[in-house]
Amino acid sequence: NLGATFSIVKLGGSGGGEGAHYQNPKASAQLANGAKAGLNIAGYFWGQFGADQSSARHMASLAVSDAKKFGLKQGSTIALDYEAGASFNKEANTAAIKAFMQAIKEAGYKPALYSGAYYMKTNVDIDEIGQTFGTLFMGSLHIRHLIHRQNLILTIFH
Repeated sequence: NLGATFSIVKLGGSGGGEGAHYQNPKASAQLANGAKAGLNIAGYFWGQFGADQSSARHMASLAVSDAKKFGLKQGSTIALDYEAGASFNKEANTAAIKAFMQAIKEAGYKPALYSGAYYMKTNVDIDEIGQTFGTLFMGSLHIRHLIHRQNLILTIFH
C-alpha cells in the first residue's frame, strides 16, 4: 500500500479533440482493478461545452451512459474535466457547468468539477459552484529546475 485511497478513471469525453463522443476502451478494466485493490473509485468526463447549457446537459447524459456501461456504481463521483472551450462570460460558463453537474446529480451520481487553477479562477465562479455542489479539484502544475522536476498541487475545496 503506497497510501492511495481512491482512483479516478476517465470514462470518456466530448468536444475538442475528443470528437462527438469518445469512450475510454479501458475504463471497465480500470474501474474493476481499482475496486479489486480496495480503492474508492470515481470517473471523470472531458466536457468542452463552454457556456452552452444544452450541450452541457447532453454531455452529462453521455457521461452517465458511459458510467453505467463501464460499471461505475450509482452514488459514485463523476467529475467534469473542464479545461478548454470556455466563453468570455464567466456567469454563462458557470451556469453551463451547473447544468452538467445537476444532471449528474439527478442521475444518482455525485458531481464534482476538475480544472486547472488558473483556468478555473479565470473562467468560472468557483464560489457559486462550491456553494451549490461542494467539490472542486483544482490542479496547479509548477515546473522547477528546467523541467527535470514537476510538483503537482491538488487543492480540494469542501
